[in-house]
Amino acid sequence: MTSSKRAVYDHVSESLDAYREYFEAGGRRRDRLTNAYEYVRTFGPRDPDISEASIEQDADLWKAAPLDVHSRMFPYNGQKYTILLNNPGMVRRLSKFINRGEGRRLHDAGDDLERRSKISAHYFSEYVDDHDGWKTFFDALSEATSTVDVRSREEWRDYIQAEAAERYREAEPDAPLRMNTSQGLYGDFYVTNAHKFSTPRSSHIWDSALQTVASEYVTQELELVQPQTTFVMGGVAWQVFSDAVGPERLTPIGDSTLPDNFNQYRGGVFEYDGQYAVVIRHPGMMNKIGQSRLRDLFDRVAERNGL
Repeated sequence: MTSSKRAVYDHVSESLDAYREYFEAGGRRRDRLTNAYEYVRTFGPRDPDISEASIEQDADLWKAAPLDVHSRMFPYNGQKYTILLNNPGMVRRLSKFINRGEGRRLHDAGDDLERRSKISAHYFSEYVDDHDGWKTFFDALSEATSTVDVRSREEWRDYIQAEAAERYREAEPDAPLRMNTSQGLYGDFYVTNAHKFSTPRSSHIWDSALQTVASEYVTQELELVQPQTTFVMGGVAWQVFSDAVGPERLTPIGDSTLPDNFNQYRGGVFEYDGQYAVVIRHPGMMNKIGQSRLRDLFDRVAERNGL
């Protein structure tokens, strides 16, 4: 493992430790959470998609699992570009998550953060393939730069290695990892979340103390990764990115303005310290921007050799 990759995974380990300390200290709440069972008992039933029965069905497994079984991270290969998303949402079928799915595999991988990042990559591919917003994003990017070209359905599925990911998810938990995470989507993009822990709803943030943890560690993460361009997707990601970088450092390009009401925001491009930030809606809301606007934003970055 290269020193830069090791540094990123060490950073992820430190950020997970910070979250764990926050939970175990109780943060601003009165409850102290020390394992995955306490976590889902506290947060899970508040989500209508997650029932108490599904938690109790596998209570022993949840009690044996550490808090960070809910964490998600993705492979780092010195990529030029970073995608910053909001905190990852919990999967709906908790029993599958812990018994055979992503949670079980993450749990079994233990402290091997590089393996854990590759496991999550196999599940993230499914999420990308299921949302039209991602295809809109990459179609516009394909038009703006020769770096990425995924305009056909076949090219798209090859790029996200959808078939390899499907075969892995359907296999037994100890099956070998099938995806080559040094090419395609993960060859071009370092994907990361504002919060490393899942929450019942991906847009839900518990309190300002947790937000502070995220901002502090995203700051360090961006310093380590040094992306040429960061794609900041959604209001939660923007809030953390803004805290991490500082809006005063962001120089708008063209008609770009800093987000005020993100529900009405049509995107912007900013330069800071020789890097670029493309601030856009979350993939689930990409239709609110449209491919022509995305292409315009991406062209501005490409003109400045940011793509």
